Amino acid sequence: MKPAQEIAFKTSEVAYAVNREGRIVAWNHAAENVFGYTTNEALGRKCWELLCGEDSYGNRYCCEGCPVLNSAFDCKSVNCFNIKFKTASLEMKEFAVSALLLSSEAGVDLMVHLCRSASGIKHKPLNGYSANGSKPPSARGNLTRREHEILTMLAEGDSTDEISSALQISKHTVRNHIQNVLFKLQVSSRLKAINLSRRLGMI
Repeated sequence: MKPAQEIAFKTSEVAYAVNREGRIVAWNHAAENVFGYTTNEALGRKCWELLCGEDSYGNRYCCEGCPVLNSAFDCKSVNCFNIKFKTASLEMKEFAVSALLLSSEAGVDLMVHLCRSASGIKHKPLNGYSANGSKPPSARGNLTRREHEILTMLAEGDSTDEISSALQISKHTVRNHIQNVLFKLQVSSRLKAINLSRRLGMI
């Protein structure tokens, strides 16, 4: 483990690192104690498959194409956020999570999650919108121009294939943008994203 990573993993806070594919490549003793998974059980697993993260409303956000992972490896700022992770005992525990991007001498980037108990720690809503529809400052970030464009097309009834063809981007890219929209709006489906955005006057 490189010096910077050693510093991160000597912390008493729960810490684990993933590579660009989302596979866990480091897992500290605090993570073993709090999550209940040994290092051998965690290493090599996709983080979203092991921890099954969700927000306080039960929306699943740990997933393939994770927006946090994508943002970090695109060198975009990722603010601290609250999320619930599944432990080995199947209990969902809430954490305040910070993301730290590290680079090794070989140029392999790793993202470290530092997790603290969320008891008494409340961050701004992750999507920039509160549950009652008000609009506080954003912590996950506002929708990009492309994300807003795709959300509008979804609201008009366009399918993934139709959006892909109209914007001349791959269907995989369209799905990634849609996943980012769901993540930022804290909703679990396209329909909920459309309904919320209409209620808030976004489209």
